[in-house]
Amino acid sequence: MTDNLPFTIDWVVDIDLPGVKKYKAARGTNIDCPFCKEDGDKKGKEKLNYNDSNGKWRCARCNNAGNSVILHSKLTGLGYNEALADLMKRWNGLPSDVKIKLSSREKGGPEYVPPHTFLLNTAYTSLLDQLTLSDKHRKDLRVRGLSDEDIKAFGYKTYPKVGMSTFARNAIVKTGVAQAMLRYEENEHFSSDQHCQIPGFFDFGNDVRMVRRQSSFFVPVRNIDGTIDRFQLRHDIKPTASYEDKKKYTSWSSGEKETGCSVTGTSNIHWVGFPESEDYRSDEYRTPEQVELTEGALKGDIAHTLSDRHWAFICLLGVSNYGQLSQALEYLKKHGTKRINICFDMDYLVNSNVQSSLDKVKRMITDAGLSWEWIKWDPKYKGVDDWLLARKKFIEAKKSGE
Repeated sequence: MTDNLPFTIDWVVDIDLPGVKKYKAARGTNIDCPFCKEDGDKKGKEKLNYNDSNGKWRCARCNNAGNSVILHSKLTGLGYNEALADLMKRWNGLPSDVKIKLSSREKGGPEYVPPHTFLLNTAYTSLLDQLTLSDKHRKDLRVRGLSDEDIKAFGYKTYPKVGMSTFARNAIVKTGVAQAMLRYEENEHFSSDQHCQIPGFFDFGNDVRMVRRQSSFFVPVRNIDGTIDRFQLRHDIKPTASYEDKKKYTSWSSGEKETGCSVTGTSNIHWVGFPESEDYRSDEYRTPEQVELTEGALKGDIAHTLSDRHWAFICLLGVSNYGQLSQALEYLKKHGTKRINICFDMDYLVNSNVQSSLDKVKRMITDAGLSWEWIKWDPKYKGVDDWLLARKKFIEAKKSGE
């Protein structure tokens, strides 16, 4: 399961394709592709593969692909949000005529999913290369313990207020990403009848645009190899802002646009501090014996830096956003990690949501065959980054007084 959905693809298959024969695959399950059959193509036999560990499905024959909601949408003819609402009602045993309201987090974009990580990284790296960081944002990051060299290395940039058409065109068209999406037939996500598949961008006639957002800066969400898979935005919060506008972090998406793309299918985990390698999939690649687990890409970057780069972090994009955590834990165990140090914010003491997520994460770590330790510190420092910064200042003050 991914995308904070409570149900699996297998459950959706049982609902929409009752009695379909399932074949065990090296990864996940294969079934006869219903979309190939619709076209009278018998070569779709056993070609649709789905994997509940990453929440994705794809037909190797016709290239239809997506998540569990998109599968239900395509099989029923419902729009994405209507399909999601229908599945949520079925999952909760509600009558079909009951109306439910989806939260903004649950709502998805159109039926478009992102392409290969290489294309995401190409577009996002090009965008960052065109942007700058404001003095305000640089000052804020310095206060949190980062040097100018750290800030440059992590790639934080201020969200632009002007020139967005040019930035989008350079990132999507001039880099060749647009052309690559049209011809990339073997991509596990891409279907040639889809629109711009880079979250944050959308088609605008024969051109491409990027969505407008409030004052903020980009925080890259990186894979273990350092490639960018998506962005979080760190918003500048005004004291007079409404409750909805007081969210510090959001994912950069264009899912609200008819020709945009949601972040469905991109990584929900940020990796920082892992040994460099030419092949992270090789059995010889080794991860640290102890890995820290926290919430938030920026927090992970700062905490890694303040640990003198000794601590490697995997960072959830929200304490309850653990849909891809099992897969990450399996990878870590396979490559040498033995223990996960849980570094959630100390507001677990008063926040029941954090307490619930903490219990869930502990079970997931144990189920993966790893041990865990819950790292605690003085509650007056909310996050692990705050605590490490205070510790660094204390050590520096003690040395200067000697």
